[in-house]
Amino acid sequence: MLVSIKNPAAAGFFIGGGSNRLFPGLWLAGWTPIEPDPLVAPPSHLEGVAQGLADAIAALESEGMRPFLPPHRLGDAGWVANRWCEMLPIPMPAKQKLMELTDPVLRLEVVEDILRRKSAGS
Repeated sequence: MLVSIKNPAAAGFFIGGGSNRLFPGLWLAGWTPIEPDPLVAPPSHLEGVAQGLADAIAALESEGMRPFLPPHRLGDAGWVANRWCEMLPIPMPAKQKLMELTDPVLRLEVVEDILRRKSAGS
C-alpha cells in the first residue's frame, strides 16, 4: 500500500495505467499531470481557515518542525485547502476525495466544515 509520495514541485498528478513491482518495496506506475488550481484568494468568510493554518505552521515551526517549505501561499485558497488536507486526521480515502475536488474554494469550504466539526467534538 502506498502511503506517501513527496512531490517538491507541488504539481498535481493522477496515478493510473497499471503498475509494475520491480522488487519488494518498489513499484513503478504510470501517471498523468493534473492542471493546477486557479489562483483564487480565500473569500472573506474563509480567511479564518487561512489564519488557522498560519497559526498551525508557526506553532509547529516554534517546536523545530518545518511542515511546509516556503513560500507559504496563505492568500491562495487551493494551497491553503491542500495543506489542511495533508494535516487533517481523516481517513486516506476521505483525503483523496477532498483533494480531487477541482474547485479550490469548495475544497476550502469542506476543510472549514471538517475543522468546525472536529473543534466541536473536542
